[in-house]
Amino acid sequence: MRMGETMRKADWRAMVSRVAGVLVLLAGVLLAAGLCMASPHDNPVPNIFKPESTAADWVFHLSAFVLAITGVIFVVEAGAR
Repeated sequence: MRMGETMRKADWRAMVSRVAGVLVLLAGVLLAAGLCMASPHDNPVPNIFKPESTAADWVFHLSAFVLAITGVIFVVEAGAR
């Protein structure tokens, strides 16, 4: 009889553990969704496509130049085959 009680306790603990895991996962998903739906005024991260300083403007133009060069290389290599 004691073995049956031990098995029921083990089953109960496994079920509680699974429910707790699902609740933690659900809370994480809801937290992530809430962070994604934040309005732009609540978000302290500036727009990366709108540089506001001279250095940021220079880095933006440099990254556009590098992207253009790699795009040309990709087109040339893809067309060579």
